[in-house]
Amino acid sequence: MPEGYYLRAEVGFVEGESAKALDDYRSAESRIEPGRNYAAFGDTFGIVDVIAKQGLCLQRLGRTDEARKIGERIAELAPDHKIGLALRNL
Repeated sequence: MPEGYYLRAEVGFVEGESAKALDDYRSAESRIEPGRNYAAFGDTFGIVDVIAKQGLCLQRLGRTDEARKIGERIAELAPDHKIGLALRNL
């Protein structure tokens, strides 16, 4: 189940621990069933949300090319996703 990894990643993201958050978002992604949405402590998320957060972590870490590739990946899943659009335009 991805919820625990997602919540741990969210805490790391807010605390500025982008590398740790990235690892946890990746762990969450590996446990997500495509097309399914999850909920944890009032927050809902799905695969695109987790991928987008990975892109934001990569951007914070100065890994712009990788973040841009995440944006392109998001475009395949959700072309109008705001974070995906922003990442593609880095």
